[in-house]
Amino acid sequence: MKIGCCATTADYLTVKEQGYDCIELSARDIMSLPESEFRDFRALYLETGFPCIGFNNFCGSELPLVGPGQDMGALKDYISCLCERGKALGIRNIGIGAPAARNPPDDWPEERSDTQMLAFLEIACSLTESSGIRILLEAINDNACRYLNRTADAVRLLRVLSASNSGLVLDYYHARLMEEEPESLGFAMPLVRHIHVSGGERGTARFFFTTANDEEELRHLRICAFEQHYSGDTVSVEADRAFLQKDGECCRILLERSWK
Repeated sequence: MKIGCCATTADYLTVKEQGYDCIELSARDIMSLPESEFRDFRALYLETGFPCIGFNNFCGSELPLVGPGQDMGALKDYISCLCERGKALGIRNIGIGAPAARNPPDDWPEERSDTQMLAFLEIACSLTESSGIRILLEAINDNACRYLNRTADAVRLLRVLSASNSGLVLDYYHARLMEEEPESLGFAMPLVRHIHVSGGERGTARFFFTTANDEEELRHLRICAFEQHYSGDTVSVEADRAFLQKDGECCRILLERSWK
């Protein structure tokens, strides 16, 4: 089992030094880098050899995935460039969470959002398939966005999509805020390719696990995942980077003890 940490390129060496097996980089951060800065980072990446398993934090509100502002041309250009940069780093996953891009108007029909999201996912999967990169949809709690809030919602779309390089990021933090018990999520596990964990409540920052109670929670999540036949080999903590320096290494230790 590989233990990862979601972070930015600025945190790359910190995450390595804290002993994680891999990093999961912010797509928004990667895409914000001018070409020269990306080349510099890639040179450091290749020299260091500390692997990136994928990208999270796909995009912001400037690129709506659903709603009247969706621009499929702009999304196609974005995912194409992101795929090229991901291929240069040898990633395996691109997570599609992006809560700020999933806020259609209240009167926007869910069926229309489904059609838009499926069209985007089909394009994303098609553009990344030849690079061996998987597109992983993620359910996000309803305090963060208004669309695809429950695990079952994401599963429903993926079953319609049925692309060979599609799957699910199961984020136990979002599931908990939606009052989805980990014991109840076995129906989704055949589609789960990667797992996210963190602490936090509604309206607060996501934090790293640091206590004995946190370790017990992590053990419980691992038991649930593997009893439900999770077939992936990665779990990442996705927490507020403001806490990384102080709490990142402790969280890595707890994850290793509970998930490996």
